[in-house]
Amino acid sequence: MDLEISNRSLEGSRENLIILEIKSSRIIGVYRGFKNYRQPGFDSLGYLFGLLENASKTTKDLTLVGDFNIYPLRDANTPQGRYLDSLQINNDLYQLVDFKTRSRVVQRHSGIVLEESTIDLVLTNKKENKEIFSETTTSDHRLICVSIANNRHVPETKKQLIRDWTQLIPRSIVRLVSGAPDPSTLDELSNSFEYLLNKLAPLRVVRTRLPYN
Repeated sequence: MDLEISNRSLEGSRENLIILEIKSSRIIGVYRGFKNYRQPGFDSLGYLFGLLENASKTTKDLTLVGDFNIYPLRDANTPQGRYLDSLQINNDLYQLVDFKTRSRVVQRHSGIVLEESTIDLVLTNKKENKEIFSETTTSDHRLICVSIANNRHVPETKKQLIRDWTQLIPRSIVRLVSGAPDPSTLDELSNSFEYLLNKLAPLRVVRTRLPYN
């Protein structure tokens, strides 16, 4: 697997998704910069959620995780809140984070207050095999970790009957044909051919692995 590692800031960038495919899983890292939707002449909010809608169309085990800069309880009636709600409804996604992920001290008219919100989210189409862990950091955001149970994927296969010609040698043909009785009817001729085929190239079952969806 080739991975491109970059330490470039995603703030103000249109390239704010990281998609990782691992067999039957798709993991999408998301960052929605809080300034992005203010870029003149560019609907970065619609652009981002258009990308997310396309990337979420999968039958794989899907996980979207990151700093969405959307607080679902507070932003339900805002454009970003409605985009998030549509993304969840359209793709049957569950939001797993049920605690505050960002804390900061701000100055309000009433004085200095601690402001807390849940803007770092984990969305998934399969919640039963995931656990969420959280740790404090030096940032105003908590570290969010997602543990995904490593259920071994058993690939689908299809069975086919083929003739095994690997053991065929010319002298076997001569010996079998010379020892076979002369057929007197079409049925006997057909049976002779079938007998010869089964002896020279017996049928065997092979399994072919089907590709992942």
